[in-house]
Amino acid sequence: MISTNQKRILITGASSGIGYATAEQLTSKGHLVTITARNEEKALITKNALAKKGLLVDYFIVDLSIWSSIQAVTEKIKESKTLVLLEFFLLLF
Repeated sequence: MISTNQKRILITGASSGIGYATAEQLTSKGHLVTITARNEEKALITKNALAKKGLLVDYFIVDLSIWSSIQAVTEKIKESKTLVLLEFFLLLF
């Protein structure tokens, strides 16, 4: 159950740089974080690096510059019944 202070957060481009640091910080504060990346290998590396620090994240692969990729990840989220910011993706339609 999500507490009133805990948020579900989707971070795009979280496999490096500012996105990675943001995912790390928000997850360490107890938020439920899902990351996206264009490359599954980088997403897994990021997920595993955070897991080694005791921080758990989910991930989806998506290239936000390609409409069909956005549509595909939207369907994956719907199929997985993940509540991770589905509203965000639906706003794109």
